[in-house]
Amino acid sequence: MRPDVLRILVIRLSSMGDIILTTPALTALKAHYPRVQLDFVVKERYAELFQGHPHVDNLLPLSQRDGLLSMGCRLRRQHHHIVLDLHANLRSRALTAILPAPRKLRYRKRTIRRWAMVRLGYRPQESPHVVDLYLRSLRPLGIEPSGRRPRLYLLESEREFQKQFYLRHRLGDARPVVGLHPGARWPGKRWPEERFIQLGQRLREERRAQILVFGGAGEEDLGARVAQGLEPDAPMALNLTLRQLMALISGCALFITNDSGPMHMATALEVPVVAIFGPTQPSLGFWPLGAEDAVLTAQLTCSPCSLHGEKRCPQGNWLCLKRIGVQDVLQAALGILDRRRKAIEKNNRPV
Repeated sequence: MRPDVLRILVIRLSSMGDIILTTPALTALKAHYPRVQLDFVVKERYAELFQGHPHVDNLLPLSQRDGLLSMGCRLRRQHHHIVLDLHANLRSRALTAILPAPRKLRYRKRTIRRWAMVRLGYRPQESPHVVDLYLRSLRPLGIEPSGRRPRLYLLESEREFQKQFYLRHRLGDARPVVGLHPGARWPGKRWPEERFIQLGQRLREERRAQILVFGGAGEEDLGARVAQGLEPDAPMALNLTLRQLMALISGCALFITNDSGPMHMATALEVPVVAIFGPTQPSLGFWPLGAEDAVLTAQLTCSPCSLHGEKRCPQGNWLCLKRIGVQDVLQAALGILDRRRKAIEKNNRPV
């Protein structure tokens, strides 16, 4: 343990999207401190997100077998100078309290504000992104970062995995590959699956797009139904590891998704996103941050009615999702695909 190196511990235990959104803060810390060791505590199931990440020196996975006290005892021996809590829940607060670091910082979660938006219909004029809230927690250190887009990094072996998968499924010729992700952790956040099918059909008709259907654990049947609705042998990317998911998303020209962790993953891999929001709203602070990304919402006065989309529709009709039509999503998708095609043609034009 070198005495001339500043040791910073960052805590964000879950979930996928929230963890990905911490990466601008990691970049800012590394840029501000030339000699820093950056350690990151995260639940074991999400640790692989940071494999090969240039701004994380040590990953400290918290497994289900580990208690907070056990993890705290391990961390106490590391003698961190700064602890940065980017989760701000009971567990992360307890873990921070155990540690003897001279300086402890925590991001302002604005829990009451979010509760008022969901429960009382409060609509603030300003709606900061959670990335901006993470970055504001660095101000006591004199850090005013400029970049706010999240970043993930692939290993060369994963690029090869993506290449072989695309070759095997005859993806990635002159036609654009469009990823469709009809799932989400909570069913209440899912745009109707039949509309994903209609959307995929329209994209193939209008831009000769190749469709790759994505799905995570528990979404196998949903993904298979959407793929079968497109064509019997439509390619599917189901039940992947996080690293495999990253690799296959990285090859897409466009990723169309519900509000979900893979939405932020695509943005962090510089893949343009069309994001569909229903009971959760961008105003809660979790919209995708890519320059080309498009966010679609029905703008109903009853939304947001849930912080995570885990609750049933209070109105019993899910209009926040049903009022987003196939044509709405198609127009957003075609706009992104056409702008990318023109940019590629311009770059390939002889000087």
